[in-house]
Amino acid sequence: LIYDLRESWAAVVNDDIERLMELQRKRDKFLEWCEHADEIVSASDKKVSVDTLNELEQQSVGYPSTSDVVSRVRKRANDAQAWHKVAKELLDSGEKIPIEDAKHITSAGDKLNITCEEYKTLRTALKATRSWLLKVKKVNGGKEGQTAAVGVTELINEYTNFLVTAND
Repeated sequence: LIYDLRESWAAVVNDDIERLMELQRKRDKFLEWCEHADEIVSASDKKVSVDTLNELEQQSVGYPSTSDVVSRVRKRANDAQAWHKVAKELLDSGEKIPIEDAKHITSAGDKLNITCEEYKTLRTALKATRSWLLKVKKVNGGKEGQTAAVGVTELINEYTNFLVTAND
């Protein structure tokens, strides 16, 4: 009888040890993820891709929402997803984008410190429009006659291909 009690006790202790070891493995995995996610989310010198934030958010599903890192990852991912949705809808609409809207959207992307194809497309289109506006100012600044007319015609032809438009 005492032998059976000792064996039962040993089995209970072994089960508890295995359960505790599994909890320790899960905790270690969570702490590793927290370090990795915190490096990505806290980095202010490097833009984070929307896809990376989405991956981190998916990985955070099994972790406690009370964790500071988990809540920051989820907030940042939600903000990035909302920005991405607006930018994608704007680009997919096929309509020309007013320069003020493009400035507003790209500055919001800058504040979120994110990057994606939509961000790059908008930023490139905005730069092209700003460059075009500088050319317009130069043409209006000093040339006269036929040279100015050729320059204006070229600028008008160039403007029709822009994604971002300027009302100035």
